[in-house]
Amino acid sequence: MKKKIDEKYLNNAVDIRRTYITYMTKISEYESEIKVLLDKLLEIKNNLKNIDKNSKDIGKIQVEIVLEVQKNIEKIQNLLLPYTEKILELENQSKILYDNIYIMYSDLTKEDIQTQVYEYVNNNV
Repeated sequence: MKKKIDEKYLNNAVDIRRTYITYMTKISEYESEIKVLLDKLLEIKNNLKNIDKNSKDIGKIQVEIVLEVQKNIEKIQNLLLPYTEKILELENQSKILYDNIYIMYSDLTKEDIQTQVYEYVNNNV
């Protein structure tokens, strides 16, 4: 009979998964805003094709376009950055948790650990 992982570790995995789902839900809420910004970037790209290369204002137009692109990229980053940073933190927490379980339950294989954690998380999230 294989040793069972203590519930404190399994509950920690559940907490990490729930938090991850919360952050991903928040990110998906911004999907329409991001789509609008991406559409603006595509519009800018298409407008680049229509610029008169011989215009005396070509430099000014190019600077305006670059600034507009930068502004839209920053908007996307500002929307997503807080959540992507938190997701990276969760990834680190999950690695630490896995390492702790692996140390505490050295008689279990990686597959045994993954199976127990996966089943518990899926039944409790």
